[in-house]
Amino acid sequence: MARVPRPSVRSAAIPAAAVIAFWPTWTGMFVATQSGGDTGYYPIFVILVLLAAVGIARRPRQRLPISDRQANAIAGFLGLVVAGLIKLLVVPRYAEHHVLLQLDLLAALILLLSATVLLFGLRQLGTYWPLWLALIAGGPLSYRLLSSLLGGDARANGTASILICASAIALGLGRHRREYLAIYALACAIGFVALSLLITLAPGFGLVQFQRLPVVIAAAATWLLIRWQCRHAGPRPLERTPQSVPGSTESSWRSVAVLAIAAGLIATIPVPETSRAEVAEGPGSPPRITQVVPAGWVEDSREEYTWVRRYFGPEATLGRQVLRATPGNSELELLDPGPAGTGAVTALLDPQLPSTPPPARRVAIDTFTLPNRVQLDIYPVGTLYDLSGTRRSTPQRVDLGEGVSGHLQSVIDEEQYLTTTRLDLAWQRGDVVQRIVLTTLDNREAGARFPEPEPSMASNLAVLLEIFFRGNAALTDLQPQIKDAQLMTTIARQLVAAQFAGY
Repeated sequence: MARVPRPSVRSAAIPAAAVIAFWPTWTGMFVATQSGGDTGYYPIFVILVLLAAVGIARRPRQRLPISDRQANAIAGFLGLVVAGLIKLLVVPRYAEHHVLLQLDLLAALILLLSATVLLFGLRQLGTYWPLWLALIAGGPLSYRLLSSLLGGDARANGTASILICASAIALGLGRHRREYLAIYALACAIGFVALSLLITLAPGFGLVQFQRLPVVIAAAATWLLIRWQCRHAGPRPLERTPQSVPGSTESSWRSVAVLAIAAGLIATIPVPETSRAEVAEGPGSPPRITQVVPAGWVEDSREEYTWVRRYFGPEATLGRQVLRATPGNSELELLDPGPAGTGAVTALLDPQLPSTPPPARRVAIDTFTLPNRVQLDIYPVGTLYDLSGTRRSTPQRVDLGEGVSGHLQSVIDEEQYLTTTRLDLAWQRGDVVQRIVLTTLDNREAGARFPEPEPSMASNLAVLLEIFFRGNAALTDLQPQIKDAQLMTTIARQLVAAQFAGY
């Protein structure tokens, strides 16, 4: 009979395999947290889930000592294959949304689940199914959706962290549905009080402290209250459940070897390079909600949006200004003499008709002022506009002077038969980072409307589903013709030069 590894060895092999197979994922989350990202709650959440697993394991329960080694091996192996395929095929497909979706984290959870089946069996996995469900449902994407719905400030982030982590506290300390709900409500109440005191007494704390400290206080206080209540309530009535039968011990060293080989193979699959936004050193002047209007332009309108605070925090701002070129802008006149059929061309065709000047070129400038640089990576430009039904060209890097670079691309809206040219750049100005998005339209009529900077959950979901089923090629303009490339580059250079003037 083959020697069976100890349960402690098998228990240690499972997290070790996840760490080895997804090392870039863990290091990326750590770096993002240190840079001001919003994943600081997740390590505490995982620790609470592990403690809850200990609590569930100590409960008496009735389980027949039945285990199908072959079924465990097949199910565990197929799960490992699924985890590898997600990292190999699905994660690269969402390279632009990698930081937002964290699909490699989902693959890591599937690997943990599959390794548990392989080494301990399906029955043991079923014992802890609420914890697996909590781990999957409490990922970074769910946290960001919840935080944005609650307002996006420090209190919203702390509240989202408490609501997610309290589920692990309840699952670890409760035994029945009523106890789960009561303990969950108790942990949330304690966490909310701790969060309110923390915001009042230490408003200068960072995001990580607001995420973690209330959760730790809620977990410790809830555990102490439950222990006190159990001691003073007397012994519980005897339950008709015999002593817990140990988990399957039929897994051999071969299962551990299969897990080690699978972890090594998955580790060789590269995670797509995080599309980190290129951030230049901005002008020395204090940041503004909008930009300084360059010479040769006049501001037609200005508008400020408040939704940005839900996504990036109360310090974030978003301002839009629509600029119109003046007749004295010689650089634009050389590149943009106007559409055919106007001006001099009309005069040559029919001298009796009055010569009408071409419509003035207009450009919309959206300025996102954000407190943390990592937020540029979490929310790429495409997630901040409604891009359903559009095709985009591959971004082209252009030099804008003063050490600033931008990315130029065209966006074709096939539903409205409209083509827009977009150029985005980012720079650091003091303690904040600014993302500036310039947009021009091929329709130069005065009433033409620019795409509004407003994220749409339905639009983003439609885009993600289309990428999943049809691939990125379905949303990519494979033969782009950026007619306004030189024109947009000139506009952006004029804008950058105006911000650096005098500094």
